[in-house]
Amino acid sequence: MRIAAIVVMVFNVSVVQAVDVDTARMMGTWSVSELKPNARTNQGAARVAGPMVISERQITWASSDHRQCVAGYSVASRAVAPIFPGGPTENSNAADAYTIFKLELEQPACDQRIAFFTLSFASDATDIGHFAVFGSDRAVQSHGAIFRESPERQVTEAGPFTPNELAIYRDFLLHYPDQTSNMIGMQDTTVAFDAPLAFGYESDPPDVVTPSYRGRKLPSEVMALTDEVAVTARIAVAGKLIDAKQLGADQGPDGYVRTHLTLSEIAFDSKHEIAVLVFAAHCGGKCGSRGTVVYKLEDGHWNRTTPILNYWIG
Repeated sequence: MRIAAIVVMVFNVSVVQAVDVDTARMMGTWSVSELKPNARTNQGAARVAGPMVISERQITWASSDHRQCVAGYSVASRAVAPIFPGGPTENSNAADAYTIFKLELEQPACDQRIAFFTLSFASDATDIGHFAVFGSDRAVQSHGAIFRESPERQVTEAGPFTPNELAIYRDFLLHYPDQTSNMIGMQDTTVAFDAPLAFGYESDPPDVVTPSYRGRKLPSEVMALTDEVAVTARIAVAGKLIDAKQLGADQGPDGYVRTHLTLSEIAFDSKHEIAVLVFAAHCGGKCGSRGTVVYKLEDGHWNRTTPILNYWIG
């Protein structure tokens, strides 16, 4: 698929309000390819790398400097047009060849140059699309193609969790390095391990093999460690439990704002003696943290090393 460098604004073509349409087709995890900067804004332009994850209220992507960006968004409009932002100026005679969603960001977590995205889909395609990134001046920063990842296929390829993987996940949660209440309500499926995102600018990152799968459902023995009762008990033992009457609806039992925690798949080295995973906690694009933890197999036990790599908080 070739994407022309010409950028076209098409928001005023057959626009309807987003609340009147189903936006489910853009939800999911997307790989990013054929990324191109706008020639006129190449210097300092915002870049977007995959995987791009879109839920009902949030969009997540990796920036050009390998940081994870998490932002809330609202669908400002939906348009149908024969062309799309970042595409060729003459692409179809049909007036409704493409459906174009405009996603306005709410307090982006890392790249202030990005004000909104457009996502464009051909009328006969559900797993292939196009995106463009715009600044506050409505100038295109970059654009490219997106391809939907298939969690069903990847889970099948992965198989069940190994005893080593379970031991590492359990140890990490038992010695969680961030605020304890982050674990409550943890996502019960793994996210992809992305090496550039995991290591950022680390000068000597571990040499591990990136797993090609994600989306496996974590077993009950792991999820039990994130149960609210279990986590609250740990906070109480640490002497940090706060009276529930003093807490707001968005606060955990330790007083911190509730966040959404995810764990990546675990990447191992070729000898299966080093293991790496990424944890990320975020609260609606308004705050968050992320880090990469490394384990080494020593005397038959997986021990976490320090410090946490590529740690970010915002």
